[in-house]
Amino acid sequence: MSADVQHNPEGLFRMLEKSKVVPIFKTQLKRLNFTKTRTTWHRTLDDVIHVVMLKKSGYGEYYDMNTSLFLRALDNDKQFPAENHCHLRARVEKAFPDEGDRVMRALVLDYPRFREEESIEILESFLSGTYARFVDAHQDLAAIRRAYNNQELDRFMTVAIARSLLEKGCESA
Repeated sequence: MSADVQHNPEGLFRMLEKSKVVPIFKTQLKRLNFTKTRTTWHRTLDDVIHVVMLKKSGYGEYYDMNTSLFLRALDNDKQFPAENHCHLRARVEKAFPDEGDRVMRALVLDYPRFREEESIEILESFLSGTYARFVDAHQDLAAIRRAYNNQELDRFMTVAIARSLLEKGCESA
């Protein structure tokens, strides 16, 4: 049962505390072999670097979560690329429409939609489930190329040079 509500005017339930957000991501992403630099996590493989950025909003007490893929065939020199330098990028609610909206709402701290324990469960479940499966399914260039050409990554903004690399691979397959 969800406590998804429009507001919490009388403090009827405790919202997710800011101090708990980063540790949730740190714990869950460490299990997926990500390393942390500030509020960005990287998982480096031979062909791809998976990047997760948790960004505190300047407009209110909430976080945005971005997920990105950095294709090493296009630049193998970067060890920890910034999220905005990645070749395929998306906000969580765009990349994962079935769960991303709930994740996004769980990251709203000043206008809570869920009880604290529900927010924690939503975040942990998403990172250890849906996101873990996404990372596992996109471990190399061949898998990313297949997903791209099957329109499975259409919700990601893709830079032109990456489109060229991913489409080019389809022609030779």
